[in-house]
Amino acid sequence: MPGNIMLRVIAVAAALFFAGNAARAADDLAAGLEALNKNDYARADAWYAKAVEAGNRDAARELGIVYLRGAKDPVNGVKWYRRAAEMGDELARKRSLPMTRERTIPS
Repeated sequence: MPGNIMLRVIAVAAALFFAGNAARAADDLAAGLEALNKNDYARADAWYAKAVEAGNRDAARELGIVYLRGAKDPVNGVKWYRRAAEMGDELARKRSLPMTRERTIPS
């Protein structure tokens, strides 16, 4: 019986931890989008990177956009698209395939 209680405590603690990370990642993603809309690519990069660290795949895709459009750095842009794809982002996977094959920057 005590083992079951400990497992439940661990499960609840893990759920709270991941819920907190998801909320922080959503806030970081929103701050990154706000910065991107103002063409403040350095701030967008910083906020999106924080969201990626918390596991947000949308932020990884957005970092791809920051590097492709803002920094004009296709190597890092494709890197972030690939990372988002590895995290399960289908849109990033689709966008990264032509860039990888053709070595072009999407519009």
